[in-house]
Amino acid sequence: LEGMALKPEPQPGQQAAAAAGAGQPGAGTQADAGAGGGAAGAGTSSGSGGEASAKAAAEVSEVCNLLLDTGAELFDWEDGDTLEGAAQRGLADIVRRLLGMGMGKKGDSAYSHDTRGTALRLAAEAGHTAVCEILVADGADPSVLQKPLLAAIARHDEAVARNICRTGLVPEAAKAAGRQKCEQVIASMHVIQQVLGPKG
Repeated sequence: LEGMALKPEPQPGQQAAAAAGAGQPGAGTQADAGAGGGAAGAGTSSGSGGEASAKAAAEVSEVCNLLLDTGAELFDWEDGDTLEGAAQRGLADIVRRLLGMGMGKKGDSAYSHDTRGTALRLAAEAGHTAVCEILVADGADPSVLQKPLLAAIARHDEAVARNICRTGLVPEAAKAAGRQKCEQVIASMHVIQQVLGPKG
């Protein structure tokens, strides 16, 4: 299990993160807390696919807990940390445990910045409502959901926009901004339709 990493999956437009499984040079008995591969969230699938995702998530959680129990070190990467990776994969129990250990909170000697907001965004985009609720209860600011919601609307990404809204944590101000963005998108589509002309 040594050297396994739980890092956030690459986002659109970002350079892909290093593949999971790369150990830390000279780590000896140290290991990144987490497990590679990235189990998809169980809440986004159905049927046998959903069962497989749930099973995979449970297995990843088991490995994460084992690593944490054995004193694995937590890392704060430039492209994401262990908390963000767990949130993106919907590992609620691991997220709760990492938060309890002080993971992702600015001011802790091990971390340079607060990553709870980014973890909330990743969890919301993936539709992991339970994880979102845990993060908000721990102090993550729901207002961070406005930017990804507007971005999803602008690129016509219905799935992500729905996931974010279904968390039930989007502030009214963000909802209002989202409605305005929808109107802008609809208007721009109407203009393009006029330029294309009538159907031949």
